Formats: sequence, structure tokens, C-alpha cells
Amino acid sequence: MITIDTVTGPIYTNDLGITLPHEHVFINHKRDNWMGSNILDDPVLAEDELTKFKDLGGKTLVDQTSRGVNRNIHALKNLSERTGINIITGTGWFKEAYYELDFPKTKVDQLSEIMVKDLTEGIDDTGIKAGIIGEINVNARWVTPFEERMHRAAARAQVKTGRTLAIAGTHISTANDQLDILEDEGADLRKVIVNHINGSLNDEFYFRVAARGSFVCMNTFPVKSEDLMSRHVSMCMNMVKKGLIKQILISNGVSVKNHLTAYGGGGYVYVISTLRDQLIGQGMNTDDWDTIMQSNPARCLAIE
Repeated sequence: MITIDTVTGPIYTNDLGITLPHEHVFINHKRDNWMGSNILDDPVLAEDELTKFKDLGGKTLVDQTSRGVNRNIHALKNLSERTGINIITGTGWFKEAYYELDFPKTKVDQLSEIMVKDLTEGIDDTGIKAGIIGEINVNARWVTPFEERMHRAAARAQVKTGRTLAIAGTHISTANDQLDILEDEGADLRKVIVNHINGSLNDEFYFRVAARGSFVCMNTFPVKSEDLMSRHVSMCMNMVKKGLIKQILISNGVSVKNHLTAYGGGGYVYVISTLRDQLIGQGMNTDDWDTIMQSNPARCLAIE
């Protein structure tokens, strides 16, 4: 049977259940000016928020917190053990603003080998394996030379390991450039997730990414907004009508405190409660919902 590595060890993909494919549990991206002190670093609060997800039937969460933004591998393992939620963690480097000082001196193949080790042997000296490459992001609406190197390294790691690779593709042109770089390195775009795609509110963006074979991840949901909700629901239903349901992933994209329920946000439950009800209300059947939240993540994350 096909497996996937979690922070507590490998599990079968058919045991993933309802899965959030793009979240952050512990993260500090304070180098982005808008962040301020709005960081996620409280294990007690994290446990409470994840327990709410579990109480609504949630079973698995992919923490796409890569190097440079204070990911906490041991805390993730402890949290998984305490809540019973499967947690899959990532590898790679976030974006240029968060690269270590020695990054410019590190060759692409060296970066790739670090990721391969994280995936196959364990992260640093923890013995805990990453289960996904990413999230690999960009600072702006273009890919910088250093970020291009990171994308090439990530692609090479994917080629060597067969693991899923996740990028942030907020803008149409940037996402296409990112996919071009990955494809140039021989990456399998069918094992690539393009995150934050619903941040653009552009149906054409979805269709272009899907046409290249990649998974389209809608994960800009944690801040409550009725207007945005209506648009996101419409875009998701349009993809279903286009026959692209097997390429849809949906997650909350929690990354800062005000995304959590404790601070007035939707938390890790928004998608499986409020958004689900909206989609069902617009005609999505429960089989399609299960495909998006269970079958697609399992197929996407499976080790090949």
C-alpha cells in the first residue's frame, strides 16, 4: 500500500481522511513588514485550534512551513501525538527574504541534497522526515535569481524522491514562470501544488495552472468575508463544471494569529464548516466534496 511520511512516522494514504493540504501551525515570517508580532508560536493555542478541526471530523494537516520561518519540528510531533491529528511537514526554503546568510554560497545541488535528506532520512538531527517539498515562495511578482536557484533545487529534489512539491503562485505570470523553471529541471508538474491561487480572483489563472497538470490549491480563506466567500465558491464550482475536480485542493491557509478562531478568524475549521456548507448550497454533492478533501490530497501526497 502507498504511504506518506508524517511527523510521527509513515501512514497509509487511505488513512489520511479529511485533509488540509496547506496550513501553518508554528511560523514567524516577521520579515514581511505587514506581519508585526502576529506570529504563531503558542503550542497550547495550537492544540486548542487543531482540536476544533478534529472535532469536526478533520484528520490530517499539511504544515507547509519551510526553513527560515521558525518551523518547530519537535513541537509539531508533540502536537500530533496530543491531538491525534496526522501532521505532514515540509522542507525547502521559504523565499529570499528568509534565506540564511550562507545561501548565496550554496550550490543548487547542495540545496537539493539537504531537501532529499530531510525527506528520506530526517530533518537535521530530529529523525523526523518531511513529507512534502515546500512551501517554496517568492518575494514579489517575479522570481529573483536566488529564488530561481531554490526552485531548481526543489525540482531536483522532487525528481530524486518523487515527492510532492508546493509553490506559492499568487500571480498568473509568476506562477507560470515558477512552473517553467520546475519543468526545465524535469519536475513532474502533476506532483506540484500551486498555492494561494484564489488570491487572484481570476478564473483564467485556475484554468492555466490546471492545463499544465498541477494541483490548484485554494487556501486564502482564514479571514471571514461574505463577498470573497461568494467569489471563491463560484470559482471552485466553475472548476468542477470544467471537469477539473481531480486537480482541486482546498485549505484555510492559516499563517498568523488573526486567522485563528481565538482571534476572530476562521481557524482550521472554516473550510470544513462554512465553506463546505456554501459549496453544498451551490450544488456540489458530497461525493465531489470527499474527492476534494480526501481523495485528491491522498493521491497528491502519495510517495511514488
